[in-house]
Amino acid sequence: MNVNSFRRYPLSQVTTFSSDAQEKFPNSFLVDMKLAVPYITGLTTTGFYVSSVTVYPQGLIFEIGYQDQNLDLKTVAVSAPVAYPTFTPNSTVVIRGVQTSSQYDLSQIYGTAVLGSVDFFKDKIGTQYFSIVQTRLESTVLSFGARRLSGLRVQTSGAVTSVLSGQVLLTSGTNHSITATSTPQGHNLTFNAIDGGGLQAACDCSDVELSPCIRTINSMPGDASGNISIVGGDCIVVESSNNEVSLADSCAKPCCGCNELQVVVSDVESLTSQLSSLSNQIAILTSSVQSLQNICLGSSIDPTSCAAEE
Repeated sequence: MNVNSFRRYPLSQVTTFSSDAQEKFPNSFLVDMKLAVPYITGLTTTGFYVSSVTVYPQGLIFEIGYQDQNLDLKTVAVSAPVAYPTFTPNSTVVIRGVQTSSQYDLSQIYGTAVLGSVDFFKDKIGTQYFSIVQTRLESTVLSFGARRLSGLRVQTSGAVTSVLSGQVLLTSGTNHSITATSTPQGHNLTFNAIDGGGLQAACDCSDVELSPCIRTINSMPGDASGNISIVGGDCIVVESSNNEVSLADSCAKPCCGCNELQVVVSDVESLTSQLSSLSNQIAILTSSVQSLQNICLGSSIDPTSCAAEE
């Protein structure tokens, strides 16, 4: 007979094992548990508790949470599903950690729990929630890992890998080197950006001739960083946007709008048309005057043309 089914263990003996809905759970449900937790500064063995039990028609799962004065994580680990058809009394279920906080990654939690009986839950479909006062785990249930690097994640362009554990090999790439040194305080890794050193990859653009860059403006070179400042003066405003520089006159602004300018354009077009008509009339008048001069000139050349006949 399992003696733990008659006491509160692995819960603390001062807990009630009653949910927020005042549902009291039997001691025969959890009869043993062991959780291995990676060492994280600030966490204690007295902050872990059963945060919820979710019951389905065919089985159940339960979750482990953590809470202290500074931290409240509703879920740090979840049990594997417990199926009623295949369940046998005092069987073992695996518990695995999940990442619920970017600051506290407890996804490396691993443990097991022994369930004495699940008959109490078969007709209680839904989720029952608990507080740490109701379901705090005994400190002996928790086992913190050694104070060490428990895992490594790599972030590139916003994408983060899963936790890398075990033996992780850091490999230098093109124009890059990694140096490992030992010190009294531990081991140091130095990441260096280098020029070539046998690691430079072939470049397809090595023979491409680049256009000359701007070195001076009006024979004026830049400062030590190559910068040239364009400063506005009276009535001159300098504005920049992306790779564009705009110079604007803030004093001289048009006094007429589009409607007024359209009237002026119409008058100018009418004046141009009248000027063309006037030029034509002047040409006609000039031709008439020329003809009259020719007639008059012919009359003065022959003085006998008008003399009386003899």
